[in-house]
Amino acid sequence: MILKVSVSHIRVGPKKMRRLVNLVRNKGLMDSINMLKLINIANKRYLLKLLESVMANAKIKNPDVDLKTLFITKAIVDEGPRIKRMMPRARGRADVILKRMSHINIEIEMPEKIEANDKKVKAKAKVKTKTKAESKIKAKAKSKGKK
Repeated sequence: MILKVSVSHIRVGPKKMRRLVNLVRNKGLMDSINMLKLINIANKRYLLKLLESVMANAKIKNPDVDLKTLFITKAIVDEGPRIKRMMPRARGRADVILKRMSHINIEIEMPEKIEANDKKVKAKAKVKTKTKAESKIKAKAKSKGKK
């Protein structure tokens, strides 16, 4: 089961956020959270809050889930809207200052519920017994036809 979480309009430039997200991509969720707590980068709080939210959502979806098995499969930082500000310059001119924002999208791979897996296994077992019985009937029919 894949769990998708996103946060929008973070007032940090996408280049700065990509630097952080690249550190946690394709790693375990608990490993990523522990690493972010130890690292000394200013804007880690947004990503840390998002990952802790993912962990809480996973616990709500499946209370029996082992948090050590959760894995970050996809982490993307997109550029959000820009706030435009004017800076006065010499001779009555003005420069535009762009204050950038980011959107973060994260996908977590989460194991299915145990009950759902048992139902799938039982359904597959029923299908296999039918195919075995059919194959035995076909084999008997072929052996009779050869004689």
